[in-house]
Amino acid sequence: MTEENKSREVATKDNNTALLFNDQIEIRVLTNLMFNNGLFYQAGSLLSGKLFHDTRNARVLEIIRKGIVDGKNVDNIYVATELLRKPDPKCYKGQDILVVFSEYITDVSFGQDLQLLREYAKRRRMWFLGQSLIRTGVDMSVTTEWGMKEIDKFMSEDDDEDEGPISMKQANEMMMQRVDDNLSGKSDTMIPTGFYCLDEHGGLQTDDFDIIAADSSMGKTAFAMTIAVNGAKAGKPVMIYSMEMTAVQLAARINAHSANTPSSIIQYKKLAQQQYRDLQHATEETNVLPIYFDDKSTTSVDAIIASIRRYTRKLHIKLAVIDYIQILSSIGQIKNQEAFLGETSRKFKNLAKELHICVLALSQLARNQQDPRPQLSRLRGPGQTVEAADDVLMIWRPEMYGKTSYKDSNAPVTDTAEIIIGKGRNIGTGSFIVHFEKSYTYFYDATSEERERWDPMVITSANDGASVSKEESDPLPPPVVSKEEEIPF
Repeated sequence: MTEENKSREVATKDNNTALLFNDQIEIRVLTNLMFNNGLFYQAGSLLSGKLFHDTRNARVLEIIRKGIVDGKNVDNIYVATELLRKPDPKCYKGQDILVVFSEYITDVSFGQDLQLLREYAKRRRMWFLGQSLIRTGVDMSVTTEWGMKEIDKFMSEDDDEDEGPISMKQANEMMMQRVDDNLSGKSDTMIPTGFYCLDEHGGLQTDDFDIIAADSSMGKTAFAMTIAVNGAKAGKPVMIYSMEMTAVQLAARINAHSANTPSSIIQYKKLAQQQYRDLQHATEETNVLPIYFDDKSTTSVDAIIASIRRYTRKLHIKLAVIDYIQILSSIGQIKNQEAFLGETSRKFKNLAKELHICVLALSQLARNQQDPRPQLSRLRGPGQTVEAADDVLMIWRPEMYGKTSYKDSNAPVTDTAEIIIGKGRNIGTGSFIVHFEKSYTYFYDATSEERERWDPMVITSANDGASVSKEESDPLPPPVVSKEEEIPF
């Protein structure tokens, strides 16, 4: 029996512990969720199964959560049907649901009830911690280290507590601290990308939700991995969620350029001795980078969000890369993909603000053979997605469409790409040219001499709207013959 279970057993014998839970409030909260599913999203991270003293109620919340996430209209009949279809010994019987959760309750008190449940849950945890510490003090078989771990566990579980509103004075103090950090070079909000035209205007920022968008086989994953590596080199921990590639495949992609060997050869061919030595040297350099992969949490948006929350606390993640959001809409039954993508984008934006991290999501563009240059209007679920995003970076490689020149730059199209900032809430809009090595699926920045010689379009001032760069209004002629090289994106 665990220490918490022992404490729980003692707690049930102590009359004073009646103050530590309230079954009626638990039932009211769940009933409100059944009658008004919108409250589930309003509650957000404040709602958790740990709030419920009665394990049956915690199980009901799980059923409600799954039903709402799956797009169902969840009420007491739905929950009862689920329990009749699949009885759970740890929950109510199906027919009991209609009795226990039958009374309509106004949702006016929902917020207050939820806060009371959080207060009860916190007091229970304090009680359990107190019992554990008492045992540590009187039982020599229990180490003091164990007691300290219990205290640390209690403190870490308190990370998501609501700290209340921020006053104007506090906001000004935080703003000036950011200004001072920028002046001294100690800013912790910027995530360097390794590309001058982005970093000179602030790079990626914590609290932001950013998108990399392009047609298939244009290099979305490669560009995102380049940013992830450069951010990690600057000491910003990165977590990567890929619905298409495993951690091993991404590791091969990340090491390919330094090892001077294509990732496909690294994974599937017998390496020559020099290739093997080069790969070993490359891994020695990347071993120390704070880059992490979570292949097990890519089953749904909620699973990814839960993982980001967990590892932001444990690993201090600053950048979460999600490759890519359209695949998430194919998991489960999504009736309206555009609405789903808009809702998902808002969730990622809210998560970035809440955890003070940058969420970078990859997105496919709808194809347009008549005008292949990337445009915001081609972003899937364009209205809500673009509205939620702080920055939208789009990749344009003219050579993929048989073109021999850029429209606004004299840079060569061979082995280069144009990064179009279609929306830049804080960094402005515009575009710049970078290098792209197809063999290694690797992007890298142009030199200062190249930037001056290629005369790329300058980035305009930032604004709060979904601005687009000027090339969007000028359609291109139809592509010549499209001969797309096979890149394993």
